[in-house]
Amino acid sequence: LQPSPGAFNHALVRANIDGRHYWLDPTRMPQSGTAETIFQPDYELALVVDAATSELSSMDGEKAPRIFYKRISTEFDASGGLDKPLGLTVKTVAEGPAADAQRNFLATNTREEIQRQYVNFYAGYYPGIEVAAAFEVLDDAEANRFSVVERYRIKDFWVRDDEKKHMQATGHVP
Repeated sequence: LQPSPGAFNHALVRANIDGRHYWLDPTRMPQSGTAETIFQPDYELALVVDAATSELSSMDGEKAPRIFYKRISTEFDASGGLDKPLGLTVKTVAEGPAADAQRNFLATNTREEIQRQYVNFYAGYYPGIEVAAAFEVLDDAEANRFSVVERYRIKDFWVRDDEKKHMQATGHVP
């Protein structure tokens, strides 16, 4: 079959910026970043609509190489003493499509609902957990990096093991 706009269910823009081709999708929202950092899935073949095009074009090799990830780190703070609630800070850093997904999650849910989901997740590991401060969002749109910082207190994290004669942590790291 001849290439035809009727054979496609999606539209992309092929932009030429400083001699490099970039595929951009105006229907993917919300997205952030520059031409170098914005995420675009590789659909393999695309029909470029212009007078010189007579066949499908490969999307390979026309995107800048990118590394996307989501990194989660946790920090436990027992500096208040073993008889006090333990502090827990969770930092999530997402880039590329993971950052886009985080932005979308924040845009389609209330902060209260998100906070409830976050604390309920950790409550399965630490029954005495409570929110110490509302979560913070850091959005570096140009780098397409999205970060969330959560802060909790965990009551009764330490329990005395009389048989072993030491304090022992309850719960476990997810």
